[in-house]
Amino acid sequence: MDNALYAEDLAYIHDAGFSHHARGTAAGLLRVLSQGGLNNGRIVELGCGGGVTARHLTQAGYDVLGVDQSAELLRLARQRVPQAKFRRASIFDFEIPTAAAVLSMGECLGYRPGRRGGTGPMMTVLKRAHRALPAGGMLIFDLVTPRVPAQATFIRQGDDWFLVSENTRESAGAWLRRDITTFRQVGRNYRRSFEQHHVQLYDATLLADRLRRIGFAVRVRRSIDGYALAPGRALFLARKR
Repeated sequence: MDNALYAEDLAYIHDAGFSHHARGTAAGLLRVLSQGGLNNGRIVELGCGGGVTARHLTQAGYDVLGVDQSAELLRLARQRVPQAKFRRASIFDFEIPTAAAVLSMGECLGYRPGRRGGTGPMMTVLKRAHRALPAGGMLIFDLVTPRVPAQATFIRQGDDWFLVSENTRESAGAWLRRDITTFRQVGRNYRRSFEQHHVQLYDATLLADRLRRIGFAVRVRRSIDGYALAPGRALFLARKR
């Protein structure tokens, strides 16, 4: 299995410095699930990362199954939420079991291992989620859209790390390339690492139409429970009809 994404240093930095998105959306996710009458049962989280969302879900009484391709992020998740279950797998290959809801936050469904383009892998996941859900079950996820800034550079640092991410929209606006350079303190020195990520961009209106054809009722939002997503992101709240 390709473990190029979120290897040891970036996994550590992502968990330490970029978990605010998971924390910010957690209350809204719980509210949406509750308003939908889904107050218990299994939640499958595709792209669970370090387990921040899983912790909120288990504390609310849900049975959580988290899936991620990064062995390092899963190690953090198992430490953070020992009562949840986790599987290492590509979210595009994983056969989703029966669940009350399927979640995928943090743009995970836009990532393409090997940069395989097209909507095929995405549609496969959406159809699997539809089969796994009962009537009234929910699929909730966010994605990056073509409205994301064409170029942007982010610089962040923590007590023992430093990150520079140079983001470029490419291939006629169909992809976002992230060139991520990290420096992490190891002993008295800093270790430099580099990862390049490719995220496919999706038109929110077109994708919502595809979800409706599969059999979902869909709402598209730019925020959840007052927490605004980053520019160019869209949140999909889909319920199986």
